[in-house]
Amino acid sequence: MALTISEQFFSLQCEGVTNGVPAYFIRLQGCNLRCGNPDMTKMPECKSIQEFQEKLYAAKDPDATWLCDSMAVYMQGKEVSNEALEAILKKEKQLENILNGRTHIIWTGGEPTLQQLWIMDFLNYLFKKYPKATIYSEIETNGTTRTATDFFGKYIQQVNCSPKLANSGNRRGMRINPGVLAQINAFENSWFKFVVSTEVDIQSARREFIEPNHLDEKKIILMPGLSERKHYFERTKWIYEMGKKYGYRAVSRGHIAAWDKTTGV
Repeated sequence: MALTISEQFFSLQCEGVTNGVPAYFIRLQGCNLRCGNPDMTKMPECKSIQEFQEKLYAAKDPDATWLCDSMAVYMQGKEVSNEALEAILKKEKQLENILNGRTHIIWTGGEPTLQQLWIMDFLNYLFKKYPKATIYSEIETNGTTRTATDFFGKYIQQVNCSPKLANSGNRRGMRINPGVLAQINAFENSWFKFVVSTEVDIQSARREFIEPNHLDEKKIILMPGLSERKHYFERTKWIYEMGKKYGYRAVSRGHIAAWDKTTGV
């Protein structure tokens, strides 16, 4: 078995409850949603990722208030075997830190649960070779794909679920799966991170997700729809005010402040 990886890199987790933790990101190819809903189903002919990102912004659905900042990357990828991935982690001097849990693995995408069988296979490979390993894996998911019974807990230690609101441009039937939300909510170390651009979005999150699905309100995180550094301070101040008003945890997007729209850092 081989994971299909779009990019991988060492950085810090810059969102959510583990903000600031050393993290090794493994971005897997593919997604079942299109946030921003640009009319592109494959990588167009472009000289660079930046050029493709500009094309995505030009094609953004006017009804969507934000655009996925990794679409230009996750739409492409290559197969990487367990042995090859281990060798890469060792070469980048992160294998030991991952094995002892000092550096978190962040499985992201796209939608990484689409490759859950391959994730489990890779982690089983590491556990068999390094039986004393205490790997800490986080997964970034949109909460629409059901996972194996033992996926959370045995393989994934933290679930960062980012349910998609109407502001993502995705149809309601594609972005809401009550059974999957219940499965995630039942896992102790799970969090629901809502990307919001207006106060109406927060109310929509309550109406569409939090209340009907009985999500634990202590697990709710608000994050601004923010994809460019020039809006960072205004959007960060706004999300903090919304956190105060609604009593939810509020976080910004530190990687946008540090690196703007650059990926892989």
